[in-house]
Amino acid sequence: MTVTAQEMRLIGEVKLPGEAEMVATARMFPGFWLLALRRDLDRASDLHEDLRLLTSEVVTNAVRHSSSGLGGHVHIRGLLADDLYRVEVVDEGPIWKIPEQRAAPMAENGRGLLLIRHIAKAWGTREEDSGVAVWFELAIDPNPRRTGRA
Repeated sequence: MTVTAQEMRLIGEVKLPGEAEMVATARMFPGFWLLALRRDLDRASDLHEDLRLLTSEVVTNAVRHSSSGLGGHVHIRGLLADDLYRVEVVDEGPIWKIPEQRAAPMAENGRGLLLIRHIAKAWGTREEDSGVAVWFELAIDPNPRRTGRA
């Protein structure tokens, strides 16, 4: 069962310019916020690798496919509920452009949502006044193991 954003505690948020060069910066914030509260977690765990990867994918999509990439901004939030961590990325619209998976089998890009579907415990979209929010959730394992996936 997916927890609603209202049932989660906001642990961090940042507003960044909607520029491709900011993706590397954007992917760092969710892990920093989580580690600030959960010092029992390992920075080198799969959870942090997944956070960086999925945040990069969602922010890249926001910059490429919305007004955020045309001089706008991307808003990133981190929300926590017990053993569940949600990252939300809000772009600046247009609201009618809800993300969809459309990669051709041999395409070099377009697989971000496929990665999110495969890695995240849950994900979704919703319209906000400022644009479209894309969110994903990852389970927090109290005894994380490194599998070497990264």
